[in-house]
Amino acid sequence: MALAAFTGLAALFVPGRDVVGRLLGTAILTAVASTLLLAAVRCLERAITRPMGMLLGISILAIFLTALGSIWSGMVFANGSKLGPHLGLSSLILAGCTPPVLIGSACFKHAAARSSGILLLACWIAVAVCWLSLVWLPLRDMSPPARIAFTLAGYSVPAAMLLLRGKYAKLPSRIGFWILTLGFTILGIAWLASQHWYDSQIQVDVVLILTGIGGWL
Repeated sequence: MALAAFTGLAALFVPGRDVVGRLLGTAILTAVASTLLLAAVRCLERAITRPMGMLLGISILAIFLTALGSIWSGMVFANGSKLGPHLGLSSLILAGCTPPVLIGSACFKHAAARSSGILLLACWIAVAVCWLSLVWLPLRDMSPPARIAFTLAGYSVPAAMLLLRGKYAKLPSRIGFWILTLGFTILGIAWLASQHWYDSQIQVDVVLILTGIGGWL
């Protein structure tokens, strides 16, 4: 609230709209982050939601810092025009990967869903690392990290669902889960060896659909 009030005063006395726009963006970002951090603190107060609250707080802090850096890097750093887009993309990647991570962490305190939660958490952290490597590392070939990210994102949710259901209908779902795992392994090897992204994309859809249906049957 203090930052928003300061932004209003700055709009009256500071010449130019660039600084005022940055201050206004910072005020909105801070308000949203503070609200979400309050939710994280409330989650920390209960034992059953403590892992989710901890990961929510860490994620919000990382997203807030990268977004804040993207707003102010153009004025603070000499190479801010190049650094800002990288930080902005990093913030969007972290924001997109946070919901599955939170869902996975929410499963930790439930014995029937713990394996599914660990799977979701590990897969989506790996997805975030793959996308961040594309943003920050000067890679000559960007297709391997992108392939890994798309594969993990596509397979993690149905695999977690099959693993969760396997606690209640053990044999059919566990067979389906291992079919899914085998399909993931074969497809991952074929994907990494393939030189044609669009040709392998068709294989991804077919294998994912067939293994998912086969697992649930």
